[in-house]
This record gives sequence, structure tokens and C-alpha cells, in this order.
Amino acid sequence: MSQQTGHLSNRLWKVLTWSLFSICSLLILTTYTEYGITNDEVSHAKYGRDITSWYTSLFQDTEVFQSANTWLYGGFYDTITHLIASSLPFDLYETRHLINALTGLLGVVAVHRLGTLLGGPSVGFLAALLLILTPRYYGHAFNNPKDIPFAVTYIWSIYFIARSLAHLPRLPRNLLLKTGLAIGFTMGFGWAEPFSWVTSFCLQFWPDSCLLDRIAPHLASPCACSHFGVPCSLYSH
Repeated sequence: MSQQTGHLSNRLWKVLTWSLFSICSLLILTTYTEYGITNDEVSHAKYGRDITSWYTSLFQDTEVFQSANTWLYGGFYDTITHLIASSLPFDLYETRHLINALTGLLGVVAVHRLGTLLGGPSVGFLAALLLILTPRYYGHAFNNPKDIPFAVTYIWSIYFIARSLAHLPRLPRNLLLKTGLAIGFTMGFGWAEPFSWVTSFCLQFWPDSCLLDRIAPHLASPCACSHFGVPCSLYSH
């Protein structure tokens, strides 16, 4: 009887979670045109355009390096956003707001996954709900192209690293790939902290093995691929 009750409870939380995601998606699709343009958006829109020009000109157009400091950030997200926005017949910034908000929604999904992993479906649902109800996150999800993509891939990295704990010392290739991509995309969006997570995580939980030697080759390839939009990695190091 208790098992049946638990099964019904899990189904209820799953229904509530999918309902929450559906409502959030509907709100995004019906309100993304109502948001204004922030200071960062102008420079990041130009950054994505300049990165594209840098690659398409075979590295002859160096306009991307003329900005004050934007080129010091990873440009993967700005490049992808530019390519999508420029291929659609809609307003540039409204399209960027839609892409940004959908990226923010992926962050809600990541928080739900992490909460479910740590505490079950009820915790996952409440974590996702509370994140959506956080004004700073929800509002910034529409027009903050710098912090939201980083926050989203950051939490996905934490989720996959947490999942890896149950598989030590031999991580499945599928999980290695997902973890590497999440960390690589996070670095491609701006920062390098994820490598310190992996190092400290491995040394803390497996200090006497060569685990780092085992996983490094698997993480290196997806991380490198995720730096496609980061010209600064070629010039500033």
C-alpha cells in the first residue's frame, strides 16, 4: 500500500512539474516582446556579430578585439544567438529576448533535475518553482545575455558532477560527455571555475587514484569544442 501511495505521489509531482514548465513556457512566449534593452545587450549583440565576422573573414576582421572588455568574455552564446537572430525575420532584440528566456527555462529544468537527484521529485518541483518566483532570475532571463547563460550551464555542470559521484571511479562515457559539455559551455560563456570544481571534486573523493588522468581526456575534447566562440582564448593566453 505504501509503495502504491509513493508511486502516486511521484506521479503527482511529475504532473505538477510539467504543468509548471508549461505555464512558464506560455508566459515566455506571450511576454518576451514586452522587455526593454539593457546596456549589456547592445555590446553583446555586437560581440556576436564581430565574432562571426572574425571567423567568416578567416581571422582578417579584428573588430572583435577593439571593444573595451567584451572580448575578454567567452563568446559562444553571443555567436549562436547572433546566427539564430540574424536568420529570422523578426526584431533583433525581441528575438534575443526569446532565446535568452528559453535559455533561462533550461536553468529551471537543471535546478529541478538537481533537486530531484538530491531530495526526490517534491524537492525538484519546489526548487524549480522557487527559482521561477525569484524576480531577479526571472526578469534577467529575458535580457541578460551575460549572467543567465553562465548560471544555466553552471547549474547543469553541478548536476552532472553530482551524478558522477555514484559512478566513481569508473564514469560511463555518456555521463563523461555530458559533464564535459556542460563545463565546456560554461567556460565558453565566460569563466574557468568549472575546472577547479572537477579538480577539487576528484581529489576530495578519490585522492589516491589516477582518476583525473582517466577523465581528463574525455573532458578535454568537449570542453575544447565548446570554445568555438571564444577568440580571446587564442589571443590572450
